[in-house]
Amino acid sequence: MFSKEKLLKILSGEEYEPCEFKKAKSSYSTTKCLEYCTGIANSGGGYLIFGVEDKSKIITGSNAFLGKTNDLKKVILEKLRIRINSYEFNFDSKRVLVLEIPSHTTGRLIGFEGQYFSRNGESLIKMSCQASPFQDWQRCFQH
Repeated sequence: MFSKEKLLKILSGEEYEPCEFKKAKSSYSTTKCLEYCTGIANSGGGYLIFGVEDKSKIITGSNAFLGKTNDLKKVILEKLRIRINSYEFNFDSKRVLVLEIPSHTTGRLIGFEGQYFSRNGESLIKMSCQASPFQDWQRCFQH
């Protein structure tokens, strides 16, 4: 279970977890969220965190998916066929939303609308080939 303490340790650098941070002060595109979920899942799993500045790791707060987190989880399940966990924390009235995204299953990449994404450092990249559940996934990464 993800906790407020764990988030603070990640932000301070005491702990490392694969995370993607999004400021998303007022909102965030559902399509972009789904793309990042595929990229994180295809890169071994990790966290998509809204309400934190990427470079500085300062908590800014976010209204992304406010009151709609369960709807988002349903969309992710329907479109990507993965079940995620979500956690909301408040820091001095600044809301942080954490999506915990599992790794893809061995031999099956996660795609969205015919596209397959992966993370390369802090970037989201499209995989260079049309992937299928039986394809060797390592051949799909761009070089």
